[in-house]
Amino acid sequence: MKYQTPQEDFWAGEFGDGYIERNQYPGLYAKRTAHFARILQSIPGGGGIRSALELGPNIGVNLIALRRLIPGFRATGIEINEKAAKECAKIPDVTVVQDAFLNYKSDETFDLTFTYGVLLLQNPETLPALYDILYEHSNRYIFMCEYYNPTPVTVPYRGFTDRIFKRDFAGELMDCHPDVQLVDYGFFYHRDKFFPEDDSNWFLMEKR
Repeated sequence: MKYQTPQEDFWAGEFGDGYIERNQYPGLYAKRTAHFARILQSIPGGGGIRSALELGPNIGVNLIALRRLIPGFRATGIEINEKAAKECAKIPDVTVVQDAFLNYKSDETFDLTFTYGVLLLQNPETLPALYDILYEHSNRYIFMCEYYNPTPVTVPYRGFTDRIFKRDFAGELMDCHPDVQLVDYGFFYHRDKFFPEDDSNWFLMEKR
């Protein structure tokens, strides 16, 4: 399959395969469940969330967490890595599209659209289009958990350059779509005693 950016090729290939193994460890599912429980507290009554679109679910850790918390939950995930997509597709009530985000075409909308450590992996030139995908397919809520920096910077990653980026992803999305407003935000800290995570900021937004 031909992709549009070096970052897409990178995560679709062998490095993306290796990422699957490196990022499975004891307590991962409990941690993500606790994180999403905290985030859902910011939505009055759960906001009626019953469906979600995730860009880059990998093997589906976040979707499993949401299924634990929301009865009758269903989701679609767009995953570029074939190996990860096959694992994610084993989750009940989850539809997986194995493709690049930029190729996704659908009229379906969801109660929640979100990313978790995924926008930071994308080619910066594609971000406006990815913000549009999150916006256009959301009925109401948009969530992202990413590395934050007030100005765009590149972070060296395992000997590679231009593979991880920090910036104000949420602010940029709200600038692109002025009817999206911030509901809540927070920080996951690597020294958390119970559920440590890479130092990253989360943002919950709502279409008004």
